[in-house]
Amino acid sequence: MKTYGSVQFDADKKQWRVTALPHVRGMLKRIFAGGKKRQGADGAFVMPATGDTAVNLEWVTQRYPMTGDVDKLREAAHAYQHLLHEIESVHSEGYQPRTFELAHPAREYQRRGADVYLRRGFQLLADEVGLGKTVSSICALTDPRTLPAVVVCPVHLLRQWKDEIARFAPSLHTHILKKSTPYELPLQDGRAPDVVISTYHRIGGWVDHLEKTIKSVIFDEAQELRHRGTGKYSSCQRLCNAAAFKQMNTATPIYNMGGEIYSLVNLLSPDMLGTWDEFRDEWCVPGYGDKAALRDPVEFGEWLRDQHAMLRRTRKEVGRELPPVTRITHEVEADARALDDIAGAAGELARILMDSNPAAKGAKMRAAGEFDMMLRQATGIAKAPYVADFVSMLCENGEKVVLWGWHRAVYEIWKARLAKYKPVMYTGTESEKQKADAVAAFRKPSHKGGSDVFIMSLRSGTGLNGLQDVCSIGVVGELDWSPGVLEQCYGRLWRDGQAGPVTVFHLISEEGSDPPMVDLLGLKAEQVEGLIGSRNSETVLEQVDHAAALRKLAAQYLDRHQGA
Repeated sequence: MKTYGSVQFDADKKQWRVTALPHVRGMLKRIFAGGKKRQGADGAFVMPATGDTAVNLEWVTQRYPMTGDVDKLREAAHAYQHLLHEIESVHSEGYQPRTFELAHPAREYQRRGADVYLRRGFQLLADEVGLGKTVSSICALTDPRTLPAVVVCPVHLLRQWKDEIARFAPSLHTHILKKSTPYELPLQDGRAPDVVISTYHRIGGWVDHLEKTIKSVIFDEAQELRHRGTGKYSSCQRLCNAAAFKQMNTATPIYNMGGEIYSLVNLLSPDMLGTWDEFRDEWCVPGYGDKAALRDPVEFGEWLRDQHAMLRRTRKEVGRELPPVTRITHEVEADARALDDIAGAAGELARILMDSNPAAKGAKMRAAGEFDMMLRQATGIAKAPYVADFVSMLCENGEKVVLWGWHRAVYEIWKARLAKYKPVMYTGTESEKQKADAVAAFRKPSHKGGSDVFIMSLRSGTGLNGLQDVCSIGVVGELDWSPGVLEQCYGRLWRDGQAGPVTVFHLISEEGSDPPMVDLLGLKAEQVEGLIGSRNSETVLEQVDHAAALRKLAAQYLDRHQGA
């Protein structure tokens, strides 16, 4: 039989190496994106030994027979196809997922999610907010193959994770890391903890110790890892390399533009998307860094699901449907004095931002941050009295209200004007105990001295549970650039346990930073919704990023404030 090359398996590097005739190499380059960049020094075509690669490469060898490790390649391809078939069966109607040993039974869809994860070895669990992703993860933790395990989460969710594990799997011993420097973990019943729980910022000091023993790692609110090149990303990457099972839980896998998804998937399954350049060229409208937009978010989301890399279920799909969140945009007045006070400084920064001289790049980057911070805070202060009055009206109607904002100066105005409703704070400033006390006060009935207003930082409450039992009204008093942040805010109320329809008011003004932020949020939302498949969004063809939005904001500011 005529052969067209040779295929070899490098077990140490977990790669396939193919030497072939030129026309076969050309086909390989067309099939495997970025293949030319992966050619070895000897001219061999090098590919990662993933299941998907094995299937495609084995297909090539059927058309162009080769020598070498062909039998090993065939075994890898068939094993991967068999795995996909098994996982597909988990999603089929009538399939009975395995029963996990829990103190309280998990829902059927939660068990299916755990079943898929344990078969695949990794998973981006992107179920809608409030569907119980934590319980699905705890199901998997009852499998001895996943222990010992590490859970990495935002600081305000440490106690929530410990409590949920104690509730559903009381036989598992847990320990929350108390500091960043390693210490001897306490023994419980003569054995080390089954599950170590850490914050993202604390885990770095423990990697050397934990990577020697862990079998699985769970990242909760995994959008925390959307930026590569950070210390916490590198630490979590080492944990992933050491663990046999890896899971990410987040209802908002991207916060801004679609390119962020690469960072998450690359941790779960290196080489699934290739290098960053390969991913960007294949799937994105080119942009700067991680801010590249997905060319077709719907298609990419479907591909991730087809690869069983991402699992996303809606409330409707799992029979836990709640009335949809009612989002109401309401215009409020703004005190022009707050914006006038910054006119001179903001005008100067806006002019720097609009400078077309390439040499001014550094100055423009610094000006962008200062201009954004200055104008957003001034906008928040200008609206603050009117936002407080609106919240007061809701409270007078007997409602408890969650009020979202961003700036400390804005919070102080809200607290003063809403003092009679005993507002409590849940922001980046409060300690873990203070936050727990705030939740308890808000859950307490008003007639027993409880709080009626829960002031929460836009980015401080991801994953928080318990507010939905007493509140169905939210107010966004200050906007965020990311639609993912706002979706997380809605999810504090729109989740299991909510007895009534949820209404969220977005209070905006005609002046300051609100108008362009509203415009950009609509465009960014298309990226999020297309990827996770929550709406039938159209393909996004336009690249939009934060820098472009700030330039637009600067131009509008100068146009409205001539001579500032």
